[in-house]
Amino acid sequence: MVGRRLVKETLSDKVRDHLKEMIERKEFEPSGQLPSEEVLGEMMGVSRITIRDALANLEMDGYVYRRQGKGTFANYRVAKVKHRISSAKEFFALISEKGFVPSVPYCHYYLGEAGPLVSSKLGCEPKTEIVTIEKLFLADQLPVIFCLNMIPAHLVDKQLFQEDLTRPIFKLLRNYSFPKIQYDIVDIIPTVADEKLARLMSCEQGSPLLLLEATAYDDQENPIILFQEYYREGFIRFSEVRTTHYHR
Repeated sequence: MVGRRLVKETLSDKVRDHLKEMIERKEFEPSGQLPSEEVLGEMMGVSRITIRDALANLEMDGYVYRRQGKGTFANYRVAKVKHRISSAKEFFALISEKGFVPSVPYCHYYLGEAGPLVSSKLGCEPKTEIVTIEKLFLADQLPVIFCLNMIPAHLVDKQLFQEDLTRPIFKLLRNYSFPKIQYDIVDIIPTVADEKLARLMSCEQGSPLLLLEATAYDDQENPIILFQEYYREGFIRFSEVRTTHYHR
């Protein structure tokens, strides 16, 4: 009989779980601000190092975020989400790890006005100028992912260049003084290909697709970018928690 080694739960893990429960019950300030590491340590009878480790794990899971010079805050919005998906990898790496050769044959951006959906997701006025970046990803010449990134134009501080667009979106935006993204919340939506998607994804109109629609927030809780990612049926499976520690 082959035994399985049990992993002993550390003190940091226990503190993390307790803090997570406190966040889910909204036991901290209405603003979400947590006491200092020193105060939390005294409350729980543990060292600051243990508190720091627990908070680092909670930050990776999206339950807390830090504001420079102000402290650590509970993310009550994320705590309310019951079903979350794990951190998505940069698409090229994702495709490569599945044994395919990735490529991006279609990539461009355009300016337009925010419609009802985009304005509601980004908290902006209808007809606000929006930059939309579109990319199509292939796996061995088969279209598998089509993504749109929609950003209020005033957040992009200079002209985008075509040669930059193939870079992962967060690496691209770092060069354009874009606000730091703290987390995003993702909706998983079964959908079907319309005429445009059918043409891009080389499938029949009405074919099933998986849509991941994510709204990203900065450290002031402002929505700053809307992602729409369409996946070919059966290409990928997601699970667990998605944080902002990833690059598309």
